[in-house]
Amino acid sequence: MPYLEIVNDSLARIEVRISGLPSLFFDRTNNLSLWSIVELFLTAGHPPENVKFSSRQDLYKMGHLMSFVVQMSCSLTPEIHLISKYVKPNIRLAMSTSLYHIGKSSYSMLTSMTNVETKEKLGEFFLKLVIVDRTTRKSTPLPKTFVENFRNIPFLYSNAPYPIPVIPEMPDTIFAMTFTARHSDMDQNYHVTTNRYVQSFTDCATEAANDGFYKHFNDDMCRYPVEKFDVTLLGESKVGDKLRVCTWQDEVDVQTIYFSCFNGSTCVMKAAFVYGMHVMAPKIPPHYL
Repeated sequence: MPYLEIVNDSLARIEVRISGLPSLFFDRTNNLSLWSIVELFLTAGHPPENVKFSSRQDLYKMGHLMSFVVQMSCSLTPEIHLISKYVKPNIRLAMSTSLYHIGKSSYSMLTSMTNVETKEKLGEFFLKLVIVDRTTRKSTPLPKTFVENFRNIPFLYSNAPYPIPVIPEMPDTIFAMTFTARHSDMDQNYHVTTNRYVQSFTDCATEAANDGFYKHFNDDMCRYPVEKFDVTLLGESKVGDKLRVCTWQDEVDVQTIYFSCFNGSTCVMKAAFVYGMHVMAPKIPPHYL
């Protein structure tokens, strides 16, 4: 992870500065990878050593509880796609995360990302988590002690619900690929990370594009900028599970690509990515110029 500094750590809001991006954050096209963008947003909302924000540490101290991501929604500006391994790799990012809503067994947060120097907004990220009992693997109400911490922050209970992604049912004609979940794909709950799913969706999309399955898109999908994405998590996958990723294109809007991931007959994740219509300019190492 790049150097991260906590600027402000309060109960309902945390602000961090991130300086410099390591080479592993960039994909085979030298662009900032989509899964690394997800990692940046997730880390900004739960940075190491944060003490006050969201009282999540109090939840983790209760050994029988864990949190599952159930929704991610993100919009990205063109400026974020100007960052590459050889252009602006030392960029300084300002990321601000606020709690958005607290429900019966879930809570959500909203993160913004900006360029420290130019003040340009680079993206916005919504994250919803559900509290789950480790034994039953089912959702459970938030502890009263946790909810009590936020009784004096009324907007957490009055914010309008964040839009729920609408992802259509999978049609008969699809493109599919399979992969096996490995130990390195696991998170601390020992199920496949959201980043790994996003990576597999990008791989599947590239295979589909190279196979001529999509209209318009016919190149490595890492070369097309993602303008927004919505992800809904419906289940979990563990080490050794063989997962099938399916993709198809919207019948009207060619920019929208859909994905469903199946663990056996169970759909564990659905997603919609909106891609830009044109490939990004090649990011060429300086010593090749």
